[in-house]
Amino acid sequence: MKPVLIFPLLAFFYSASSQVIKFAIEDSTEKALHEYSWTLREKTVFQDGKNIIQIDKGGSNMAQFAYTAKYSGQEYTITIHKYDEEGNELATNKLDNGERAFGPVPIVTTEFNNRILLFYYRYVDKDSMKLYVSEVDKNDLSLKNTQQLFSYHQKNVGLIGMMSMPGDLRDMVLRTSPDGSKLLLVSMGDGDDIFSIVFDNRMKTVREKITEVPRKSSIQVSDAVVENSGNDIIIFSRGVASDNTSESDEAKLILIQKANNTEQIIDFKTTGEKEVYDIHLKILKKNAKVYLYGEYLGSIFFAGIWLADIETENFKINKPVIIPYPEDFIKRVYDLDFGERRKGNYGIYKTDYEMVEFENGDLALCGTPIQRHEGIKYTLFFAGPVIVSFLSDNLTKNVFTMIPRNQNYSSGSLGVYIPYQNKLIVFYNDYLKNLDGETINDKLNQKGGAIVRELSLAYAVIRKDGAIESRKLIAEGLSRMNPYNTAECKIISNKKIFIPSDAREKKTNIMKVAKITIE
Repeated sequence: MKPVLIFPLLAFFYSASSQVIKFAIEDSTEKALHEYSWTLREKTVFQDGKNIIQIDKGGSNMAQFAYTAKYSGQEYTITIHKYDEEGNELATNKLDNGERAFGPVPIVTTEFNNRILLFYYRYVDKDSMKLYVSEVDKNDLSLKNTQQLFSYHQKNVGLIGMMSMPGDLRDMVLRTSPDGSKLLLVSMGDGDDIFSIVFDNRMKTVREKITEVPRKSSIQVSDAVVENSGNDIIIFSRGVASDNTSESDEAKLILIQKANNTEQIIDFKTTGEKEVYDIHLKILKKNAKVYLYGEYLGSIFFAGIWLADIETENFKINKPVIIPYPEDFIKRVYDLDFGERRKGNYGIYKTDYEMVEFENGDLALCGTPIQRHEGIKYTLFFAGPVIVSFLSDNLTKNVFTMIPRNQNYSSGSLGVYIPYQNKLIVFYNDYLKNLDGETINDKLNQKGGAIVRELSLAYAVIRKDGAIESRKLIAEGLSRMNPYNTAECKIISNKKIFIPSDAREKKTNIMKVAKITIE
């Protein structure tokens, strides 16, 4: 099969002891194997042999402004296309003849057990919505095996309801079990209930549940996982948390549901004397252990990371392991302008961590602190160093390291973290001057500021002892507002990665794609 990407522009490779990293910057047709979005339109692309099936969400109407905060103004279209490997259109199916009949929650698509599935809400009337799942027929693009899953009736909430969470923020959450045998869907109703359903690999229902949640303020599902057994864990919050402060009124709630339909909600706001923040979930492939993890608040901003494993069958969250930032490390982050100091105490700004699992079961938490600067007219965000914490020997050993950075926050500021044997490969963007040469130190040639500079794409190989073994420039920046979008990175496997540019070039209408392989 020919690749979807065409016109190679630049190609290199780098060899270092145990791995060879090859990369090429190529022009892409709009049928490339990655997902991108822009105002009021989204596309999702699936490969079907030599052909490509693309599902489009068309432009939505603006939110309806009336004395009731109803969602009936948030409607969109769904169109399914089929292209051959040369980009020629073979078939098109405009659902409901192209009418805006879907919404308010955005559609979710996935490929599960060789099926392309489409989860979507339809309006029954202006107040009622029904949730369906359909399989896309790969031959004629029709919908088949449609199942109605859930429905709710929107309440008349009056003027106060105008401030409620709009439909486009109530995204459905979709997760697959580690062995690929189960599929979990989580969706919210009218604000005080959470719908969840688990399918097996034949799309038969394993468990279905509507959980009533007493509402004090806005409720939002932030993460979920499903185990191979069909048990699932859902994280949701009630309230709004403050960024970069030592105070939070966010209620962190863990909903544990078992395949036999029993369930329990656990309030996980504190871990003893430490207040946890930004809870995430991860199921390990090696031993199927489920971890909660994130950062915790100190006397000023954030003082370290924490992890806690869950015993689903017993509805139990074990005592968290608390890992403080080393003093010298937290001072380094502070010196890069991504921390605070008060009365001799240091803290790091909010860091949204991602867990990485190595083949031997070791773990790493990786992320970037974000600084928010309130200006007179604008709010500016800056992205800091790439932080990595290596955890081994059942979490008894840890090493903190970082790649120093200070840049204007953009779609290219997030890192992409790939475990390779006993090392971590990080793909990231930085100013070109900081990528000159092999030496990495805390003295930055350029820092983020009001003037947005081009960001260039690079990678670094980091050992578990924290040493940055090597670093290589992949591609120079495209333009000030068009970096390589690591947030939209497509990880095909641990050895094949696509990182698209954030936007098309204005003159050529071409999107660049960094095509990376690890051997």
